[in-house]
Amino acid sequence: MNLEETKELYEFLKGETPEGFKFKTGQPKLSEDEAFTIIYVLQEKFHLIPDFYEKCAECKEIYDSENDGHHFDGVGINLCDGCISPMVGHRYYHDMEKFEADVCDWWKKNRLSCQSPSSIRSEA
Repeated sequence: MNLEETKELYEFLKGETPEGFKFKTGQPKLSEDEAFTIIYVLQEKFHLIPDFYEKCAECKEIYDSENDGHHFDGVGINLCDGCISPMVGHRYYHDMEKFEADVCDWWKKNRLSCQSPSSIRSEA
């Protein structure tokens, strides 16, 4: 599955009917975390979806972590580039530890919890 197909599956699992489909039985309507849990199982157990597709803890979008975003161990989250930039500005970091520390500090100060419920990978 490619990234667009994975996003489509994610939206379907959350209750969005794919164009051209009509269901005789009930369609799933899962939460974002439940929907991504299914994708995670399809990644890790069945290897049907590449395991580098992640869900951003901020915008909840699925992104390709080989080309975008970063995992932050300090708070156990994945963030896409589009959500990282507003957190640290458009500074260029030479020091990855400083970069990670700045994003983790921002996350801790601006979120009620340091552990995002979407950090499925850190719980598995």
